[in-house]
Amino acid sequence: MTSFTPRISVVTSLYHGYRYLAGFLENVWEQTCFPDLELVLVHNEPEPEELSLIQGFMTDYPHQVQHILVEDVESLGASWNRGWATARGRFVSIWNVDDRRTPDSLVKQVQAMEACPDCVMCYGPYIRVPAYGSSEGLQVDTPEFKQQWARRSFSIGGAFMMFRREIQELAGPFDEQFTVAVDMEYGLRLAVAGHPLLRVDSLLGYFTSEQKGLSTRGDMNERGVMETQQTLRRYAIYDKLNPQLDLNEQPFRQDEILSQSSWIPLTRYVPKLAGYRRWRFWLRPLGWLRFTLRDLLVRFGWLERVHELQNRFIGRDL
Repeated sequence: MTSFTPRISVVTSLYHGYRYLAGFLENVWEQTCFPDLELVLVHNEPEPEELSLIQGFMTDYPHQVQHILVEDVESLGASWNRGWATARGRFVSIWNVDDRRTPDSLVKQVQAMEACPDCVMCYGPYIRVPAYGSSEGLQVDTPEFKQQWARRSFSIGGAFMMFRREIQELAGPFDEQFTVAVDMEYGLRLAVAGHPLLRVDSLLGYFTSEQKGLSTRGDMNERGVMETQQTLRRYAIYDKLNPQLDLNEQPFRQDEILSQSSWIPLTRYVPKLAGYRRWRFWLRPLGWLRFTLRDLLVRFGWLERVHELQNRFIGRDL
């Protein structure tokens, strides 16, 4: 048994990702911190071709890979929790198999977090690309962290997040009710609970938007909309709730977190949530006004232009 103790644990959920896997493993190896890194690969519904590639990588680096097989398909939150539970590093990075990181991105995030011991999660700018391997796309300049906006908007995006390993003791596990908006729910939970986050200035990587991942494939679009709305309701962002959607159609426990078949009260990690919701109840009527205006912008073809201006001058959703 090796005594190798990684500094960083990369947690990755894999589901039918053979076309990305070779490039992903190469990108992991290219990281400047690779000697101090372990890969925790949670493998949903494994395929023979995927297993062959992973075995080859494990042969070369036997002490740096934890390969966890999941015969069926579980939610993204469940896979991330499963990987987190076995991670050994001081820092845990969530890295999707179809995204590419710049070689020094993990190092820069670790350095930033070591310089800010109170910060529990680190994020940064990235480029959204239309195809894997591309470096041309939409630059997402994530804004500097401010508690006020972080409680209203998930502008940090779900790509390339790094956490302190112990944060789950303070903020709880990922909610396994979620398959798509699991990162959004967790980011808002951290912000509402008052945990400080941290932004690095350097480009972290390239987020692939091909709609083929476990949480982004085409059949997840409708579910993603519903999960986003459930998250907004959970954290009292009432003015962004779509009044045309019935959030009670799908079974969802608003005040509990699902983890390993157990239900945990959300107030264990966000103890002042009830009062926070009451204080923001006045936002509810604004939701109707917001979506009425949105429908008008769509009708006249102005919505995309408004989004472009918003991203250029504000850098986040209002």
